[in-house]
Amino acid sequence: AKLWDVPGKSCEGTVTFGRDIMDMQVGCVFAGNQAITLSLSGAINYVDMKAGKVVDVVQAHTSVPNNVAADWSSGSGEVYVGTSDGGVFGYTSNGVGTCFDGPKPGSNDALVALKGKLFSAGHDDTLR
Repeated sequence: AKLWDVPGKSCEGTVTFGRDIMDMQVGCVFAGNQAITLSLSGAINYVDMKAGKVVDVVQAHTSVPNNVAADWSSGSGEVYVGTSDGGVFGYTSNGVGTCFDGPKPGSNDALVALKGKLFSAGHDDTLR
């Protein structure tokens, strides 16, 4: 991403996000002295353009959420969201999101969080 001084026709800052196709930036807004960009992967990047670096990243989902689960017994305050493409994301009480790695079932038809464990089931009839 580049920050341009249009009247001066000069580049004031450049930030590189990675070389993978999922690092491609698909949206950008300016909020005060920061740029907030959205990666194809769903990462929301808070960028200090003057310093030329990403100062915070929040992982978000890129497909339709179709279920939600929370394990109130564990005391973690974490909420889990299953998406239509099989992704699972955990969000803490302060809004920070984490994408779970591993094989995806193709969709998440059900999520259950119980005693610190998360279970999902998809169209392939496999409990994960």
